[in-house]
Amino acid sequence: GRFARSDLQNMPNGEDQRLFVTINDKPVVEVDYSNLHIRLLTDLRKVDYSKYKDTDLYHMPLSDDDLNADNRWLIKQAVNIMFNCSNERAAMAAIQDKMRKEITKTFCFGGPKEVLTAIKAAYPWLADDFCQPVPRGFYLMNLDSWIAHCVSKEFADEALPIGIIHDSFIVQEEYRDKLIRAMTVAYRKYTDRADAIVYMKLKYAEVNPLVNDSIIEETLVIRD
Repeated sequence: GRFARSDLQNMPNGEDQRLFVTINDKPVVEVDYSNLHIRLLTDLRKVDYSKYKDTDLYHMPLSDDDLNADNRWLIKQAVNIMFNCSNERAAMAAIQDKMRKEITKTFCFGGPKEVLTAIKAAYPWLADDFCQPVPRGFYLMNLDSWIAHCVSKEFADEALPIGIIHDSFIVQEEYRDKLIRAMTVAYRKYTDRADAIVYMKLKYAEVNPLVNDSIIEETLVIRD
């Protein structure tokens, strides 16, 4: 199972409305794990970080010429489909459906088989995690719930409010560093990898009554 709060999760994510919520009249920040499920399996497999093309694992199946938002979107969708399908035929059908429906996007792949082949070549250490009879997605959703439990307990034990949206968390701005540390500790605990590099994304709203509000986004790479 996964943690769920309908009040926060039902807010349109694309418009970042959650960032304008206040907790006890104080502004908030949202921190979420980057590429969580594929990173969890990669760290559980104790993969050497030198294999990483860059900090975004969804870039790995793409050539430098094909690195763009549309192709990354497709790779992310396809990887998660392959974690949640029990065979390659079902995975290719689901990938084809995604490609067909996204008429505004342009992809470098001719079809779903090319996508699946590129993904398997890019992540050989995940061969036993793609398209399994018991889909790996069930395990991953349960694991990210335990991580969320660990993070939220850190705040609950001190009677501090925290909002949970699957693998991201919203807290008062003053507790930003506490949240980042709790997320780092929880990730390393459940991957059993003390040297794991933890990738996160920090977002917050910059409210200005004289101009349009803006959303600030930062990439966090935690190495220590």
